[in-house]
Amino acid sequence: MTSKISLSKLIREDLRHRTWQIVLSFLVQLLFGPLALMLAISTTSYSSYYTTGENEYRTVASFFSSYYSMILVIIAFVGALIVALAGYHYLFSRRMTDLYHSVPVSRTRLFFSKYLTGLLVWAVPALCGFLLTFLIAMTRIGFSGVGGRNLEVWARAFRALAGETFSFFAIYHLILLAIMLSGTIFNTLVNTVLLGFDAAITYGIFYMICDNYFDTFVDPCVSFQNVAWLSQPIAAFAISGIDAFELGPIFLIGSFTVMILNLVLAVVLNKKRASEQAETGVELKPLAAFLRILNTILAGILGGIALAFLTDDNVVWILIGIIIASVLTYGIIDIIHQRAFRAFFSHKVIMAICVASTILIYLCIRGDWIGYDTYLPMRSNITSAN
Repeated sequence: MTSKISLSKLIREDLRHRTWQIVLSFLVQLLFGPLALMLAISTTSYSSYYTTGENEYRTVASFFSSYYSMILVIIAFVGALIVALAGYHYLFSRRMTDLYHSVPVSRTRLFFSKYLTGLLVWAVPALCGFLLTFLIAMTRIGFSGVGGRNLEVWARAFRALAGETFSFFAIYHLILLAIMLSGTIFNTLVNTVLLGFDAAITYGIFYMICDNYFDTFVDPCVSFQNVAWLSQPIAAFAISGIDAFELGPIFLIGSFTVMILNLVLAVVLNKKRASEQAETGVELKPLAAFLRILNTILAGILGGIALAFLTDDNVVWILIGIIIASVLTYGIIDIIHQRAFRAFFSHKVIMAICVASTILIYLCIRGDWIGYDTYLPMRSNITSAN
């Protein structure tokens, strides 16, 4: 049975307990926005080649396109982490989970009340800080007599705001998904890193090993830009630092799709989450197994590459590096997910299969068992040659 407690009432009640977050958010936004801009203007090194107004204009334009856009992304990352963990901290304690679930409010409504509260804690100070920073910038440019070029500063400023907004939602949704999959804060942080970077790391490692062992390897058939959107932190930095139109439709559509999908999965998992999952590792066994296997293979190949550089490509040492890196990675992730040191060898058979598979993948690429370097297309398939 659920009561008819309104969503707005739940949000107001939650905001009363988040005063410290609101104050901290305002202080950070004011410190790294308006105050940083005034400091930049006051310490401008005036070039004799430009007028005073032109110097100030160049300082403001540079502020929005370089420093401000990047610092806003970092603030968004940290802000999303804080509001997400603070809002859903009750899911890490069985007693608090039982208490919250005993309240006659549906889990979906409770989820979105926490979600919107966290959004307000970040968004209101962020918008106030941006508007004050923008007002100071426009005032200085207007007083300096180059107000006719304000449109360029407008574009840079609002692109920085758009980048910060996407960054917050991307990381916020990613952390919410990690929270719903985890029973502790530490597991949440580990799963956030794995879910957020595994796609990019996979691409980078296999690009590295192919470039090292295939003589005819030039560029992969899929560019990094077309897979980087799977890694939300990287997508956030890319959208904030590069003109969105330069990234292409696949990157933009993919980034927003993953962002929305993470939220949908978090909502679904929240409805099915058992109270007993609190204070445990990762209860979703298929996902835990996938993360262990994938990262074991990646770490093993990376360990092999590292030993290849250190031992002048000695095969024996490379295989030793693969075995050590694979076993350590699998065991450590198992310890983290199960929250017990004895879990290091709890999946010995799967660990052995992962190590063997990693060695097989490495030898396959090293020995070119797939015939990559010796492949020649059929004459009928050749359209042109330089």
